[in-house]
Amino acid sequence: MSHIHVLLRCSVVVFLNDRVLLIGRRDKGDWALPGGTPRPGEDLPTCARREVREEAGMLVDPGTCAFIIETVRPYSERLIDLVFLSPTRPVDHPSFKEDGLAPAFVPLNEFSAINLRPPLARHLKKLHDRRNGMVATEYLRHEWTDPATAGNRQ
Repeated sequence: MSHIHVLLRCSVVVFLNDRVLLIGRRDKGDWALPGGTPRPGEDLPTCARREVREEAGMLVDPGTCAFIIETVRPYSERLIDLVFLSPTRPVDHPSFKEDGLAPAFVPLNEFSAINLRPPLARHLKKLHDRRNGMVATEYLRHEWTDPATAGNRQ
């Protein structure tokens, strides 16, 4: 049996009133939440924060986990996207930082006119409607230690 390649992505949902921050990807002709892959040694909230800064030029607090998206390509790969919900209203506006990417706050009522990947429109609208009363998942980080060497540490 072969192994399925698992990819990890960290994204952030940033609301501004009835709009959400999305990144237009010119090469793919679609829109996505700002996010990307963690670097070696980088924890997941730090990755999410860095990706928003790189893709939209904005400093945001990733907040807590809103949901996890699993995208499966049978017998080849699986993409796990940990999606954070920023708890604060952004203080700055998105700016073009990377070639081919166009960050913008897109009104929720215009989602039917855009190609959102993955197709999250319904989930983002539901998250927007209940975000003030929702109990979000807490992010927990566990530093793995080798049981064979754990006793050698002071």
